Amino acid sequence: VKSIVGNREAKFGKSNRVWIMDRGIVSADVLAWLQQEQRSYIVGTPKSDLKKFEAQLLEKRDWVEIRDGLEVKQCPTSEGQDTFILRRSNARKEKEQAMRERVAKNSEDGLNRLKGRLDHAKKKQNRDMLNLQLGRLLGRNSRAARFYDIQLLDDANRTSGVALSWTRKKIEEDSATLADGCYLLRAS
Repeated sequence: VKSIVGNREAKFGKSNRVWIMDRGIVSADVLAWLQQEQRSYIVGTPKSDLKKFEAQLLEKRDWVEIRDGLEVKQCPTSEGQDTFILRRSNARKEKEQAMRERVAKNSEDGLNRLKGRLDHAKKKQNRDMLNLQLGRLLGRNSRAARFYDIQLLDDANRTSGVALSWTRKKIEEDSATLADGCYLLRAS
């Protein structure tokens, strides 16, 4: 990339170009390369970076509607080198919530089936096998896995010898709900 870009910059100059990249392409090395010679850019950031901007997401002020259902907000950094741009979309928010609820339902259906099996087991169950089954269930529904606290508990009063319990993590869900429909861009 650098040799191709370098040849084009030598021929056409850097000042007219704005680099635009999706968050799947951007790495620390790419960002350093863009910044080293003060290239202009707008790049996507990892979804996890939205946590740093929770306060700005919650604020009602400074959002600009750029088209129906799509808002943006500029968030300068304390260093002043880059500006972050929050973008939120109502349509995308609804889609992300529906996707999360679908995988949550699949997870809970699987957990309920496993719990039912343990409740009605006629013999002692192997914990290692149960852990493997839980791992496969969570692997199939990996987007929802972080929203649950799941425990296999020893229970001498049960024929299976094991009880399954789980709860949904409200804090994780609240954080995900806040980020639904949002995207964070970084610009120079």
